[in-house]
Amino acid sequence: MKKLGLGGHVTCVDPWLPYFDSEKETGRHYDNMNRAAKSGLIYQLFRHNVSSSGFGKTILAKRGKSCAILPKLQAQSFDIVYLDGSHVLEDVLFDLREAKRLIRSGGIVCGDDLELQLHERNLADVGAAAGTGKDYIPAGANGLCYHPGVTLAVGTELGPVGVWDGFWAIQRSGEQWIPVPLDMSRSTLPRHVASAVIRQEGEMPGYHLISSGRRYFGLAKDLGPLDIAIEMLQEDDLPPLIFSGATLEEVRQKIDRSLGMLTVKMVKDRDLDLYPTPVLVGSHRGFNLVRFKTDCYGLRQSLGPVDASIGNDQIEAQYAREDAVRGDSLESVKAQIDAIEVQRAYDWLVMRLQNLLEQAPRSDKAES
Repeated sequence: MKKLGLGGHVTCVDPWLPYFDSEKETGRHYDNMNRAAKSGLIYQLFRHNVSSSGFGKTILAKRGKSCAILPKLQAQSFDIVYLDGSHVLEDVLFDLREAKRLIRSGGIVCGDDLELQLHERNLADVGAAAGTGKDYIPAGANGLCYHPGVTLAVGTELGPVGVWDGFWAIQRSGEQWIPVPLDMSRSTLPRHVASAVIRQEGEMPGYHLISSGRRYFGLAKDLGPLDIAIEMLQEDDLPPLIFSGATLEEVRQKIDRSLGMLTVKMVKDRDLDLYPTPVLVGSHRGFNLVRFKTDCYGLRQSLGPVDASIGNDQIEAQYAREDAVRGDSLESVKAQIDAIEVQRAYDWLVMRLQNLLEQAPRSDKAES
């Protein structure tokens, strides 16, 4: 607004509290976000960013749930409404209906996390998926995932919208709604944002190939959907899960060397003969290492005896991700265990730091 010589304010509505259902969303990143919000660190970071930006008088924060705050705002008083909140169907529907009430003619309602539009999926399938309350689910065997609550809510309330890599927008014109076309050739990104953009460069057997800034990465598909796996990006290699390099060819060569001389099929055929029943083959950082048929498992020793022959679905259902991991090789399992234990150590340090901050005396001057 400043560059365009425009006045106005940015109103931010957020409770800055945990909102993911921990019983439905068991991924570590959901737990991390909930704990960060509960500790108050996210709200503190928001206040710091606003203060550091120099736009403290332009950005207005209204702390509370959207269902309590939005109805109090004046109708048709906003030029842009951007939605990035809960992905639960009922919550998204409420936010969209309020956005339609708040936006003036000529204004734009927009948001993110719309990987698939409703007309691109079977309505019954999307409805069933949204009804589970799950945040983010696979759309099929192609590895694509989407937020069913967002897809169903946007599709039923607004219909087709303009979409670019999950971001979406639609413009109000009187009582009509018009999808917004966006000429990406004219768009620019701030330098600090552009340096963190993730681009998919291709695939290799068992790996996603991506780039971020001036680095290239190979991420093992064992890490899960690409949207989740990129949260583990790091500069150093973590074989055989993560490889990095200055060029795409360097990453390809590292993956080739990791795969070795045996093809995946040869290894699996051999393992079917060697491990027809679960066999304890070692331990690593408090985990038992178990081989069974073509799979390798890392099972936390504190769990006691675990029967790996019950099947992968049952193991995933009965045990948390940080207590039971699976991979195609012992090296893969060990790397996953290392990542889990490093994360646990980091979480402990963050908690310890937060406790120290809470115990430290605070002066009135520091508080102001």
